[in-house]
Amino acid sequence: MLNSTVFDQIVEPNWLARSATEVAPLLLGCVLVRQLPDGQIIRGAIVETEAYAVGDPAFHAYKSRTSRNSVVFGAPGRSYVYLIYGIYHCFNVVTDLDGVPSAVLIRA
Repeated sequence: MLNSTVFDQIVEPNWLARSATEVAPLLLGCVLVRQLPDGQIIRGAIVETEAYAVGDPAFHAYKSRTSRNSVVFGAPGRSYVYLIYGIYHCFNVVTDLDGVPSAVLIRA
């Protein structure tokens, strides 16, 4: 079942301006939409998320702010994409207030 809270609406940054642990379950069932340069539109439902917030030792921002992770300290609504194992790109949505590191990993 799709999440009726935000389905068919564009998620605005102010909706994401809360902790990742609060936002992550609300993103389940939402649909990511991407329009390619040729006009083709790709959609995919979010079926698995993982929250990363202040104090989580698994979070890239756990120890400190770096040039690599600085985006997760920024305004909500930005994306944080990183490469793991040299093969996989992980897509995260930045949440919480500007200056508070917090993000939701879109796992599937």
